[in-house]
Amino acid sequence: QIGVESMREVERIVFLQVLDTRWREHLDNMDYLRDGIGLRGLAQKNPLNEYRAEGFEMFAELMEAVKNEVVSLLLRIEVNAELDAIPDAIDSAVEALVPGGRIAVLAYHSGEDRIVKSRLREAETGGCECPSDLPCVCGAIKTVRIVRGVPKRPGVPEQAANKRATSARFRVAEKLPPEPTGFTEQGRN
Repeated sequence: QIGVESMREVERIVFLQVLDTRWREHLDNMDYLRDGIGLRGLAQKNPLNEYRAEGFEMFAELMEAVKNEVVSLLLRIEVNAELDAIPDAIDSAVEALVPGGRIAVLAYHSGEDRIVKSRLREAETGGCECPSDLPCVCGAIKTVRIVRGVPKRPGVPEQAANKRATSARFRVAEKLPPEPTGFTEQGRN
């Protein structure tokens, strides 16, 4: 857990680093614009007005890009610290389900998805380490059934509309009824 003062310092450093990088790019782009703006006079347009208008638009794009990149980086820092909470959250959610209830998890990056996949697989097998082609003898109890073995991914239109959606994975598991534990005269229930 990062403290408030430490996080403010991280925010300041990230903001200044992103602003510095983007500002240098912006200055280079403004030089390219200045080099080519004279051609606007041939199109019967005032080069000074065109330079001002495009420069203003480029500055607005710069500010938006800085804001988006800073937020993205800060969220990534915060999310990486929060990845440790995912296993317990998945386990608690599975435990809270009633038989037949489903847990649906949308992971936005591969680190999250690996943890989610691992925890759901653990719940599906009950932690059984027996060979898959033999019956379980270790006493592991399955608690969920994976509804779909392959995670659902965003479709092409969604990926085109939102480039960050390409890494998203959607996994669903269903809680199984508890296995009977008693024996009857005919054998195991």
